[in-house]
Amino acid sequence: MIYKTQLPLVNKDLDFFQDQGYLYIENFWSNNDVAPVLHDIHRIIETLLLRENIEMNSGVFNETNFDDGLHELLRSNRALGGVVYDAVKKIPSYIRLAANDQFETVSKFLLGSEFVGFVARGWGLRLDHPNEDVFNTQLHQEFVSQICSPKGVVFWTPLRDVCAETGPVVFYPGSHKSGVYPIQIRGAGSLGQRIQGEKDLERKFSSVCPVVKKNDCLILDFLTLHKSSPNRSNKTRWASISRYFDYLDPLAIRIGWAGGIQEGGYFEKILPQFTVL
Repeated sequence: MIYKTQLPLVNKDLDFFQDQGYLYIENFWSNNDVAPVLHDIHRIIETLLLRENIEMNSGVFNETNFDDGLHELLRSNRALGGVVYDAVKKIPSYIRLAANDQFETVSKFLLGSEFVGFVARGWGLRLDHPNEDVFNTQLHQEFVSQICSPKGVVFWTPLRDVCAETGPVVFYPGSHKSGVYPIQIRGAGSLGQRIQGEKDLERKFSSVCPVVKKNDCLILDFLTLHKSSPNRSNKTRWASISRYFDYLDPLAIRIGWAGGIQEGGYFEKILPQFTVL
């Protein structure tokens, strides 16, 4: 049974987060927060369908089928998925969502800090299309790819309900207590950063793979182990992701709040003591 709570958070929630490394907050958003983003996604897809001369009646906008036409774009040219992804991150309504004041308030409470930062290129989206397992993320800790500070939180909000078939995030409660796990570099980018003994760790900790409702928010500690699960539905899994960190952590100060891969920083160079050759 997953622990669920609501805003405003109380000390019981903080105790749970510190012990388990996650929180599930129901009704974190209202429809007024999310609906403008969905409407703008619909407009972007409609505009691309017209540009590509793809005949399709995407219909009147509704919040359930806000991305109608996306799979037609992908079938026409898979690269158009990247165009949609990049375009959505430029939508003012989405930027307001990604940098919402609630994130800062919750981050300060959970991190026990009055000075938190917003990971500069650590906010954005995940679009996981049906059966595209090659793009699933491996077992990892957020700190390794984002750096900035080992004390941080990632906010994960789906833009449509996520059920077992759609493929929720898989995470391992309590795994954050062991600190930073050594990594091995086996390739380029974040997918090349592999935790040493990852299969053993997956057996050591019990996993949770929760159904997450639209407008709810899953929060993970930067050190909580987690990974993707496959999307076996006929819909794309959309998730909004924002990351915040504690400026005042001693290690964060020592490394000058260095950014991760998206900012040109490499974990194995900034923190070689956690890298296994």
